[in-house]
Amino acid sequence: MNASPLAITGVIDTRASDTSSSSTGTATVNNVNLLSGIIRGQVVKAVSSTAFSSGAFHTSGSGSELLNLQIGSATFSSVPAPNTKVSLSGIGYVVLNEQIRSSSSNNADLTVNMIHVFVTLTNSLGVKPGVQIIVAHAHSGILAADADGVLDGYAYGTKITVGNLLRSTATAPVSLPCTGTNGDLKTASIAGVNIPGVLVSGTISSTAKGVDSESTVWGTTNNGIQTVNLLNGLVQASIIKSQAHVNLASGVVQTTDSGSQFLSVSVKGHPTITASANANTSVSISGVGTLYLHRVLKSSNSIEVRMIELVVNQSNTFGLAIGTDIRISVSHAGIHTVSAP
Repeated sequence: MNASPLAITGVIDTRASDTSSSSTGTATVNNVNLLSGIIRGQVVKAVSSTAFSSGAFHTSGSGSELLNLQIGSATFSSVPAPNTKVSLSGIGYVVLNEQIRSSSSNNADLTVNMIHVFVTLTNSLGVKPGVQIIVAHAHSGILAADADGVLDGYAYGTKITVGNLLRSTATAPVSLPCTGTNGDLKTASIAGVNIPGVLVSGTISSTAKGVDSESTVWGTTNNGIQTVNLLNGLVQASIIKSQAHVNLASGVVQTTDSGSQFLSVSVKGHPTITASANANTSVSISGVGTLYLHRVLKSSNSIEVRMIELVVNQSNTFGLAIGTDIRISVSHAGIHTVSAP
């Protein structure tokens, strides 16, 4: 990231994981330089964990790290006590290892911000008072479910992954909360993406909706894209829609991809492929890899629909590294059956 004079950083890595009784969020930022060098650090790592055990909720920031952090002339070689405040002359102040907890009889959560800068003074850097900078933010939480199951889900327009090395931000992402949306519709949209020579699209929109109550558990996610041009016309499609739906009936999770479709689709060198192609159609693309159309992945409690997916496993003229995975119009929905803690 380069947003001088506010912040310059090296590699940023964020992760999240969960089980039925725990959740953890982690954010690691390398080579941090804030406010033109007033704050510098080699590694800034925030970890937030929430768990339910022995009849109680527990939160922890254990695993967080500060390596060679310098604030002016002061050096921090380890993580200080939660909510340590340090003055920044002529700027304001910074809170290190900021921890924000909340809990009740049926839920708990923890936010950890390893560096939280508050600009409160007029300064020579031209940064306006009121600006805040957060570096390495992690959050986790657990909610005891009153229903027979909890939801999960997401939808997005495009995402590109290069092996384990690089993962692009999903476009127009929307998530389905574990407790649903109370029947309301969550939405996200963008005008499109343009990666010259790789991927160009029209408008992308995603939605999520669900109900999680004692009597009803269901969820639906959708993504729609107006047009797609992949690899300079190798794959072209219009009015693409992915839809994933789950519901819980008599303790059994039921899934469907009904509503997923193309208005039109064409693949260069494969004239027999049309919009009516069957689900889980796969095509070998010479000199590139494997193309999937209307790919449906099911488990015992979830469904994911990827309307276009290209997995690169050959050297190619497009400059795509082997291991690249391009996914277009993706929807996922699931239900995890639970018992009360």
